[in-house]
Amino acid sequence: MKKFNFSQQSLLDIREAQKQAVEQQLQQQAAQVEYEQNLLNEFQNNFTEAKLQDWLKEMPIAEFSLFKQQQIEFWQEKVAKQQSNLNKAVKQYDQYIEQLKEAVQECKKLEKICQREHQRWQLEHKRSESKIIDEIASRKKFYDFV
Repeated sequence: MKKFNFSQQSLLDIREAQKQAVEQQLQQQAAQVEYEQNLLNEFQNNFTEAKLQDWLKEMPIAEFSLFKQQQIEFWQEKVAKQQSNLNKAVKQYDQYIEQLKEAVQECKKLEKICQREHQRWQLEHKRSESKIIDEIASRKKFYDFV
């Protein structure tokens, strides 16, 4: 008896490999999002500390105010840039999620087609076995009759 071979097995293998590649990219992007979030939190903490710095009060008031304002502006800019980086990373993460959903759907479609082909193959196999058994039985009856 011949072995079952899915006609689109190579396509299924390609889709599975693509799905695994997207899963790996998604994991890497999740790590990137976490890194960007941690960096943003650090910058926000530094910004808060810059606003609360009182240890520089030993400086003349004009220099202290100017320095404090520069520190606040520096950290505001850092926080804004980091928020932008985080938003980009999250957007890329969302794109990978969509790609993964599509890859999973494609794999499921092909697996369903494979399952149907296998069921047809099994039915055909049972029919051919049944036909062979019927032929053997009819030959036996013929030889028993003769």
